[in-house]
Amino acid sequence: MAAGLADGARGEEAEDSIWYRYGAEGQPEILLYFFWSESCLHCSRARAFLEGHDARPAWLRVRSFEVTGSAENRRLFAALAAALEQEILGVPTFFLCGRMLAGFDDAEGQGAALIALAQACRAELEAELATAVAQQADTKRKADTYRIDTVAEGQAAKSAAVRQAEELEGQLDAQYLAKKAEIEAFETQPVERVMERLGQKLEGVTIDIQPWSDDATPARIRLEQTGGAQ
Repeated sequence: MAAGLADGARGEEAEDSIWYRYGAEGQPEILLYFFWSESCLHCSRARAFLEGHDARPAWLRVRSFEVTGSAENRRLFAALAAALEQEILGVPTFFLCGRMLAGFDDAEGQGAALIALAQACRAELEAELATAVAQQADTKRKADTYRIDTVAEGQAAKSAAVRQAEELEGQLDAQYLAKKAEIEAFETQPVERVMERLGQKLEGVTIDIQPWSDDATPARIRLEQTGGAQ
C-alpha cells in the first residue's frame, strides 16, 4: 500500500468515489490527487514527502500527475479545480477529500496538514462503515428472529391441528365402536327379545291390512295377474 506514486489516474482497483475507495479487506482508503511540474522545486519536496514510506500512511493512495508534458493531465487539473469552484494558483496542488490545497513547504507544515485532513476523512468513513455494519447486523438479527418466530408459530399451529385431528378421530372411533357393539348385541339377542323390543316400538301403532278380493289367491300370483302376466 505504501508503494511509490501512481502513474496518472489509472488504478488497478475500482474506485468507490473520486475521494476514497475500499481496499481488499473492506477498509477505507483515501485518494489524493497530486499535480506537479518537473521544474518546480516545491514539487520535488512534495514528491519526496509523498513517496516516503514513513511519512505517508499505507491507506493514503496518491494519484500523481505531471502537468508540463501532458495536456490530458492539465485538463484534469482544470476540471477538478472547476468542480470545487477553485482557481488554479500553480503547482504543487493537492486535491483531497473534496478540498484543494496549493503549495508545499515541508513535512511539518503542508505535509502534516495533508495527513491530518486525510485522517479526518478516513475516520468519518470508518464511522459510517461501522454504522452500516451495525445496521446490517441488526437487520440480520431481526430477520433471523422473524424466521424463528414464524417457524415456531407454524409448528404450534401444526401441532394444534394434529391434536384436533387426533381428537376427532378418537371421537369417530368411539362412535363407531359403540354402534358396532349395539349391532352385535342386537344380532345375538334371542328372537323373543327381538320381538319384544319390536312390539315396544310398535305399541300404539294401528296396522290396517286390506285383503285381496279372492283370499285364496296368493298375493304373489295375484300381483303377477294384476301386472298383466297370464
